[in-house]
Amino acid sequence: MNINQVEAEFSEIQSAYENREISKEEYLNLLQGLEVEQAIAEDAEELSRKENLNTMINAAITTVSMLG
Repeated sequence: MNINQVEAEFSEIQSAYENREISKEEYLNLLQGLEVEQAIAEDAEELSRKENLNTMINAAITTVSMLG
């Protein structure tokens, strides 16, 4: 999976959660799976995008985890 695919999946997951199409647990599981998938993309030019995407995923995980 390349970084473009990871970004697209993140957007789809984010949208599904915001539209209440998936539960908090499903959302967290899907995001945690994406973190692992990011390691597969090896292109050095994509490093900055990968870092930004990882930051957004981690922020989303943290935010949702704090919700009751």
